[in-house]
Amino acid sequence: MFSINIPFNPAYSERVSDECKRQSALFFRSYAASELWALRMHDASAKVGQGILNGNINQYGDFDQCLNIQQKLLHGAGSPANGDTIRGRYCMAEVQPTIKPNTQVLKHLFDLIQAHGMLKSNLHDPGHRVPRFSTVHWALCVPAGCTANDIQLSLGEFLREYVTDTGLQTEVKVHPALCQTKHYIWREYFTDRTVLVWYGFLLYGLLVLASTLYDLKVQKKGMRA
Repeated sequence: MFSINIPFNPAYSERVSDECKRQSALFFRSYAASELWALRMHDASAKVGQGILNGNINQYGDFDQCLNIQQKLLHGAGSPANGDTIRGRYCMAEVQPTIKPNTQVLKHLFDLIQAHGMLKSNLHDPGHRVPRFSTVHWALCVPAGCTANDIQLSLGEFLREYVTDTGLQTEVKVHPALCQTKHYIWREYFTDRTVLVWYGFLLYGLLVLASTLYDLKVQKKGMRA
């Protein structure tokens, strides 16, 4: 549904956490049953789009749809404790594809996909200074029980098996800062320090307002005198 692509399995690797395995199994069961939250999770993940051979390799999915996924879990087989909620986690995976030596067949296609290699880059380049034109950015919407490390392990193993004997190699990186859930964003950016800073701005604003009013009052008295 929505695409010929099957849903990404966050628990593809055997090395992921037990919670990730549990929530991933629940996701696939719910997806097979066409439950709306699971369909939305798959829909929010990036798919193979158009214009790949014109360098359109970055796919960002649907950030808002993923973070808005929130489903109460029923107590049952494979589900966490009664009353728990499964949430969407939006992760931006970075994939660095390279061609194996002496693989000329893919060289021209690879050149088109990477926009003729105008700016070469790799996963270790500082992306905030030099754009990573040859790095693929691929969004995944997964259950929040799966961490950035879980996604990196599963996506890395999946791609290694998928490109075997194709002449391609892939390196995957999923940075924790590029994985977000709605409650994580609130907790990360609205901390006690944030509240303290806002109180400081409020106090500063009140002082400026009080000083301005006092200055206006003094000026009016001077004019009357």
